[in-house]
Amino acid sequence: MAKDSELWSARQQLQLSFISEFTMDIQHATGKDNSVADCISRAVASAVHLGVDYNRIAADQAADPDVQAYRTAVTDLKLVDITFDGAGAALLCGISTGQPRPVVPSGWQRQVFDAIHGLSHPGRKSSLKLVAAKFIVLKKDVHVCVECQ
Repeated sequence: MAKDSELWSARQQLQLSFISEFTMDIQHATGKDNSVADCISRAVASAVHLGVDYNRIAADQAADPDVQAYRTAVTDLKLVDITFDGAGAALLCGISTGQPRPVVPSGWQRQVFDAIHGLSHPGRKSSLKLVAAKFIVLKKDVHVCVECQ
């Protein structure tokens, strides 16, 4: 009895032929037995960020002269002090978009950027939009992410 089709398609035969030129030992290594693939597929521990401590941001807002100057500056933003559920102190937030966005002191800008950008590394423009949707950053610079290059 003859087969209607071959075991491998023409493309698969070509690819297997190409691979066999480099090695004669083609095997499948599963899970933990394949240490290189296992290592590459795991999340890097240093890439996991713990988030933002709003109590410490509130304390730093009170000490930051730029934030204090922002309270009295003439801007299009509506700024109010808001106490969030988890935070004991009130945060200076902009409410002009309908959602409270805390004003980020200069010492917290990198950590806030890393907390949002580090989730998916979306790129420069998308990172700016994501940060601006959740926070008011006093300086408009976006730090360069080496992993996104």
